[in-house]
Amino acid sequence: MGFSDASYAHPIVQEGRRCTSGYIFSLAGGPVSWSSKRQSTVATSSTEAEYIGQYNAAREGVWIRSFLEELGYRDLIKDPLVIKADNTAAGSLSRDPTIHSRAKHLDIAYHWQRQQVERNVLQFEYVPSKENAADGLTKPQARQLYSTFKDLIHMNEI
Repeated sequence: MGFSDASYAHPIVQEGRRCTSGYIFSLAGGPVSWSSKRQSTVATSSTEAEYIGQYNAAREGVWIRSFLEELGYRDLIKDPLVIKADNTAAGSLSRDPTIHSRAKHLDIAYHWQRQQVERNVLQFEYVPSKENAADGLTKPQARQLYSTFKDLIHMNEI
C-alpha cells in the first residue's frame, strides 16, 4: 500500500512556485520506499499538484510491483496496488477521462496513471489528510502532527 500527497500554495514561498510531492510505500507493516521533492512543473491548482504527485507515486509503486514479481513474490501482487491520497478530484481524474476540459493542458505523461487504473494495476483511494502518511513529506509539521506522522509510518516501532 502507498500514500501520495502534494503541497499547493503553501504559505512558505516555494522556489519557483513549484509544489512538493511526497509518497511512501509500506510492505509487511513498514516503509520500504519514500520520496519528497519539488515537482518539475508549476501546478495551476491543488488538483493538478496532487495529480502530478499521484503520477510520481504510481511510477514508484508499479516499479515495486515488478521488482517483487521478479523476486518471485507474485502472490503478494494479485490485487491492484492501492495508493491513498487526500484529493478526491485528482483521484477522479485518474479514473475518468471525461473530465478532459479542465485537464487537457496536463502533460500526456501524467495521464499514464489512467492506463494503469484501467488495467487494474493501480487503485487510488481517498484518505483524509490527517491519516495520509505522505503528508509529513510535503510540508512542515507542528510537533503534534509530526508525532502523528511518525505513528502513521510506524517510525516509533523501529
